[in-house]
Amino acid sequence: TWVTGKSGNALNFNGNAYVITTTPSAELKPSLEVATAVWVKMSATDTGGAEIVSMGDSYAIRVQTNGNIQFFYYNGTTWKSIITTGVNVRDGVWHHIVGQKTSTALQIYVDGISKASTPNTGTIAYTLGTGLFIGKHGNGDTIFDFTGIIDDVSIYNRALSNQKVLDLYNNTS
Repeated sequence: TWVTGKSGNALNFNGNAYVITTTPSAELKPSLEVATAVWVKMSATDTGGAEIVSMGDSYAIRVQTNGNIQFFYYNGTTWKSIITTGVNVRDGVWHHIVGQKTSTALQIYVDGISKASTPNTGTIAYTLGTGLFIGKHGNGDTIFDFTGIIDDVSIYNRALSNQKVLDLYNNTS
């Protein structure tokens, strides 16, 4: 359902609804670098372990059951992943989240601040699912259905600089 968002209107997901683009453009399927940026608002009772954005099962950003954030991608053989520690976005407050794969690292930012980074190289394989989902896992696995509010989803076919991440946060905070 539509609700008041961080900026204008947002979508409130009840764990049974999602948004899908069945034929996403090539720009949403970069091989080397990708960044996802989004505002979320979840309460402590909202379901964790939930996908915010998922491009098939090729890359995704997820809220863990403990409120930490995970970003992962599939390289054709296995999933490469990074998870924050000491973060809890299931607190009833709006949080800006960026998960990205640069040419040399996996990174997660929460509210404009780097919360996790690990060296990583490789390319993203798009062999597991074809749709772009908001609020649901890209291979249809229902255990990752999102409960909470999602606003202002942006996907970039490049990595974002620290300053750009901070600018995105500050422009609507």
